[in-house]
Amino acid sequence: MSADQPLAGHRVVITGASSGIGAATAVAFAAAGARVVLGARGREGLDDVARRCAAAGGNASVRPVDCTDAAAVATFAAEARACSVASTCGSAARRRRARPVRRRADRRPCARRRREPRRSHE
Repeated sequence: MSADQPLAGHRVVITGASSGIGAATAVAFAAAGARVVLGARGREGLDDVARRCAAAGGNASVRPVDCTDAAAVATFAAEARACSVASTCGSAARRRRARPVRRRADRRPCARRRREPRRSHE
């Protein structure tokens, strides 16, 4: 890690990266040396941001993803974990099964909430 690239060797995953603050964040992280994995619905916007990241001296992988689809987000997360500097995201992750996203409502209540209150010993 050098002083001019403080995030060299780190991976940053950004959703909504095809425009606006997501795109600006991606370029900033790429300029700082991070490997960025970009996700958004529009492939054209992602490709444009990836070119801007490369022009800033960074490395970017793109993956179209609809963040309103939980299964697509889980797949995107698995692919982002599998990305390396030279990869284009996804080849290793497609061989593995993505874990489902668990929502808070799906979890069982904790054991303390199921117990009856303690009774005093009189």
